[in-house]
Amino acid sequence: MVAFSQSFFEITFQDRMNISYRGFMVYYSENNCYMRVGFTESDNYNVVNVEYKSTTGNENGVNYQLLAGENATFITDNPNGLGYKPEDFLWLWKDSLNPGTPYYTTDPDFKPENIYKVDDFKEIKLDQLTEDYLGQFYESDEPDYISFVNSITHKSNQSNQDSLSIQNSQNTQPDQNNQIATVDTTKSGITLHLIIVANTLISNIGTSCAIDKKNFQSQFEGVAQALKINIKEYFVCDSTFSKQNLLNQLQAVVPGFNDIIVFLYTGHGFRYEDQTDSFPNFSLCMSDYQEVNESSSIRLISVYNILAKKGARLTIVLSNCCNSTAGLNQVASSSLLSSKANQNFDETNLSKLMLNAGGTILATAASPGEFAWCNHTNGSFFVNSFLQSFRQEISILNKDTDWQRVIGNTILNAEEVTSTSCASCQAQKGLMSVKVSQ
Repeated sequence: MVAFSQSFFEITFQDRMNISYRGFMVYYSENNCYMRVGFTESDNYNVVNVEYKSTTGNENGVNYQLLAGENATFITDNPNGLGYKPEDFLWLWKDSLNPGTPYYTTDPDFKPENIYKVDDFKEIKLDQLTEDYLGQFYESDEPDYISFVNSITHKSNQSNQDSLSIQNSQNTQPDQNNQIATVDTTKSGITLHLIIVANTLISNIGTSCAIDKKNFQSQFEGVAQALKINIKEYFVCDSTFSKQNLLNQLQAVVPGFNDIIVFLYTGHGFRYEDQTDSFPNFSLCMSDYQEVNESSSIRLISVYNILAKKGARLTIVLSNCCNSTAGLNQVASSSLLSSKANQNFDETNLSKLMLNAGGTILATAASPGEFAWCNHTNGSFFVNSFLQSFRQEISILNKDTDWQRVIGNTILNAEEVTSTSCASCQAQKGLMSVKVSQ
């Protein structure tokens, strides 16, 4: 359902027997989602837990996304021995920005006469949740219920400034291609150096790269704002997309010993036939007519080595690009539904990841011989998977944090999306090296 964040949704619908159902869905990623469904039958109120997995595709110009339900189990007592056949939810849309209200069915054959539109489907923000509302779906001693209640109490005492809502800070200097922008959020002495290299003008994937840049930038501006740390932004994109400008920006990064470096490359990548290094090379060609050679490409491992030697406390280097001799990122025919960013994070978890961790992280979207997949609505599947995994790790429902799990889930989520959830894709498995202590 959601392209890049943990979200909560409410779904209401009725069956042919006029029984009303209200569902509360907790969504992490395409293959990590559950819903609590409450309904009254035979004068008994029942709650069922259903697990969901997602599949997307495009048929005859129509996008679809299917959330298939499985493993339905009763949370409340079931004295009448009721069975529960989980609903599947289906979205159909041409305009990917307006997917509309989903349909539901329990018919595995999806016969039209057995498919019904739900009454309502909406995203629920954390500040809309109450103990009474959650009590419709959880027992009071369940870990998720306790986490929700604790977070509701904590959030009510926070300033509106402490959020990860995706927005551009008013203190940010205008994004003018190659400009270094500084957001002065605090005098804490810690600076997050955010470097984004995005091939936004290339004809086939430029739109996707621009989406990656926007989503990634907004994410980490939110992180800096929530933690009250400074942020410096370095961009190589649009008309400044070149190897020389990348080298200039890398040289401009001068971190303090307690600073953080976060680097993202999103664009075309490739490998040579005789290459022994497992990680890809970046193509820094601005157009399809520019020749890829030594002056217009650089090895990912070279960028990593340059940044790792700068001495920041935490250095994260990510790349979304192909790792094949063909060297062209692939555009999927299907789109994912996306939601607005939310505030469902725990400040302690976020602090553990960003302020209490030290070391280096290197990860890329594809293993040798593989493509990196994207679409023109959501950007790349690798960047989306990273943002999903990051938000899952700092979730109010998470009890601890670990960068190994963040990056591992990033690669796993991207592989699952491209192998099972995207009908037009081939699996991309990615590579990672995490050397972090917390």
